Amino acid sequence: MQVVAGPTASGKSAAALALAASALEASALDDGRPSLIINADSAQLYNHLPILTNQPSRAEQAAVPHALLAFLPSTADYSVGQWRQDAMAAIDRAVAAGQQPIVVGGTGLYLKALMQGLAMMPPIPPAVRQRGLTLLDGGGELALRDALAAHDPLSAQQIRPRDFVRLLRAYEVVVASGRPIHAWHADPLPPSPYRFVVTKLLPDRAELYERINQRFAAMVAAGAVDEVADYLQRYPDPPASALKVLGFGQLRDHLAGKLSLAQAIEAAATATRHYAKRQYTWLRHQMIEVLP
Repeated sequence: MQVVAGPTASGKSAAALALAASALEASALDDGRPSLIINADSAQLYNHLPILTNQPSRAEQAAVPHALLAFLPSTADYSVGQWRQDAMAAIDRAVAAGQQPIVVGGTGLYLKALMQGLAMMPPIPPAVRQRGLTLLDGGGELALRDALAAHDPLSAQQIRPRDFVRLLRAYEVVVASGRPIHAWHADPLPPSPYRFVVTKLLPDRAELYERINQRFAAMVAAGAVDEVADYLQRYPDPPASALKVLGFGQLRDHLAGKLSLAQAIEAAATATRHYAKRQYTWLRHQMIEVLP
């Protein structure tokens, strides 16, 4: 099974579409059934902000069927475990139909869970999740990291700066269960029934960062500011799914008069470059080419 992985702006979607076109051509002598592209980008799960999340165009979605793309409402609470279950179901359906499933995305935790299995995690009560979000919103990263350190000093020390998702998750798990997240991760993982062939897209970093700069400017030209303004009309207090979208916070600050448009574009591009750097490092060091 094909997996196309890479940092944001590395050209994953185009590569997946090219693989799908090749699979269709190869099967033309039979019935010409297309592939199924399965989304592994956490931001593209939600049916909002299609410009900022760089969702495939209508034409691309019409050319090749996509699964797990823009199917969740903004307020949905969705975990990596749910994604793995849904992705495995989509893969099973594609295989049964004689299609070639192609998993594409840059959310490393999703890809790792799919290929290597997923450790069992405790349920997180809504009150615990809200407590973590309140810490993050009220005191920023330092407040949440200090709160985590009181329960799990190892995770508080090891989680990288600005990695709010993992920081919040580690806090939730240890508060909800009394057991650090690294202890849960150490439990045996169930093997995957599939074999994965991974294509990693790791362009030169300078080239990648320039693509990021150009892409965010293109998003703004395509209407990203109006997209955020319309979204804030519907959700004045945006849910976490939107707050995690790269560029959303900066454009919200622009609309609030806190940043000029040029400042917002630069700040969003900088945040995106930082995120891409973390993705790049993870993919280069943790993701092997072929998994049995």
